[in-house]
Amino acid sequence: MINYWKIATPSLLLFGEGKSAIIPEVIKDFGYSRPYVVIDPKVRTTKQGNDLQLILKEFNTEYFSNFSTNPTTKQVSELVQKLQLFKPDIIIGVGGGSTIDLSKTANLVYKNGGIIEDYLNGKKPNNHLLPMVFLPTT
Repeated sequence: MINYWKIATPSLLLFGEGKSAIIPEVIKDFGYSRPYVVIDPKVRTTKQGNDLQLILKEFNTEYFSNFSTNPTTKQVSELVQKLQLFKPDIIIGVGGGSTIDLSKTANLVYKNGGIIEDYLNGKKPNNHLLPMVFLPTT
């Protein structure tokens, strides 16, 4: 038997310039109202990051950008704690692979409990993840 990882694809992956402008429409179409945005720290300080905050001002939105290029298990745990406090109904990831990986792993732990190391050591999730929308910047 071959041992492998199985990862589900995101609920929605938007490509193309200016796609962040339609995020409010996407959130409403899905019936959500509490987005949690995981955004690359460098992107957050750009015009795109500022524009995104303006675009999402109609929602009760929280942001997380306290992570490195290769997110650590500590950073995953920190994001999970933020998700537990905020109780979002959708996660939006803005950035490159690190942002997307961090969003998915924190979502996994948030919805299934434990710590990320449990899943790295083979624990199987029992619950579905929150919906995720990704805006790749790389």
